[in-house]
Amino acid sequence: MTDSENSYDLTDRELIQRVWSRLQPYRKRILFALSLLVLSVPFINFHPLIWGFVADALIEETLTVNVLLGWLAVMSGGYLVGILAHAVHSYLLEKTGQAFVRDIRAELFRKFEDQSVGYHRDRSSGELVTRITSDVDAMEQSVLQGLTSLLEEFVTFLVVASMVIWISPLVGMASILPLAFAFIFIKKYNRRVKAVYAGVRSKLGGIGSFVQDRLAGVLVTKSFGREAEEAADFQSNADSFYESSIQASRLRNTFFPMVSLLGFINNVIMLGLGGWLILAGSPHFTLGALLAYRGFWWRLQSPIRTIAQTSDILQRARAAATRIMELLDEPISIIDRPEAIQLTHCDGRLEFSRVSFAYLPEKPVLNEVSFTVPAGDFVAIAGGSGSGKSTLLN
Repeated sequence: MTDSENSYDLTDRELIQRVWSRLQPYRKRILFALSLLVLSVPFINFHPLIWGFVADALIEETLTVNVLLGWLAVMSGGYLVGILAHAVHSYLLEKTGQAFVRDIRAELFRKFEDQSVGYHRDRSSGELVTRITSDVDAMEQSVLQGLTSLLEEFVTFLVVASMVIWISPLVGMASILPLAFAFIFIKKYNRRVKAVYAGVRSKLGGIGSFVQDRLAGVLVTKSFGREAEEAADFQSNADSFYESSIQASRLRNTFFPMVSLLGFINNVIMLGLGGWLILAGSPHFTLGALLAYRGFWWRLQSPIRTIAQTSDILQRARAAATRIMELLDEPISIIDRPEAIQLTHCDGRLEFSRVSFAYLPEKPVLNEVSFTVPAGDFVAIAGGSGSGKSTLLN
């Protein structure tokens, strides 16, 4: 499988198209859930505006009990609408994600069953098991959890950015500007980490394949006293996976602190420029506005951090999704003809009549083998190693 893994690849656009085509039965549900997501974001994130209005009214001595209760009712009602819409959205997407995983696993299993005996002889069963289990789980993270989180945080950033610019165009634009550089970092990070995570998934599949194959033949290993050699081979696989994982970790821990630094600069600009405008007596920026900005700060920084982390998850899941699509794209070498007769029941004797077979034309393994096994009888095939017993049965 190594050669195919090295040569098989899909662009982001191709991968999205392949996944989206398999989500066709659930598209209406997904679009409805995403609409609820977009609806919920403003209602969940507008509270700092209320804080600012109440603070300004308190300073101006215009705040009354009725005004305060009115703002509290608006804040509470809006938040309840937001969390209700978000809860329904989360349930619908989780339900869709589980259905998607079920469909992909069923499609993979059908593909495995349709492949020829030669296909399974040449491939590790452990590798196939890894792809239908852990790779599918990782792919589900990217399809719905990762992409939905990405959309939610992006919408949150746009909504909150609009609010802070509405409060003060000067302070809003100045504080948002550093965060714009985070998207540049994210793009560069994705480009660098893509190949690293592909290697991590491949090596993880290698470990799963090694363990399953060796456990299946553990009696042979113990019979020949090969425990130490097999342990050394496993350690080599584990070390290779470790090195790839450390390389990915090194990239993450270089990248994420830079994103956090940009968020801190955003906070400094909000407090510094906002405080300076208040001290200067600017009529366009009040203490209530500064209080609202403090509430909006983490709502601006949090989406950037989450987008960065989600982007990292998506790159891991992308590698898994590519490995799955590779299996689904594998051609089936033996296909029944449309007019083929279906064998529903068979009985009687088993007869080999002058059967010949060779892996290489000049080196025949079976040469005109003939024998008959009457119904209900048993026959033992005996012979030395390499005499063709397995070839005859396969």
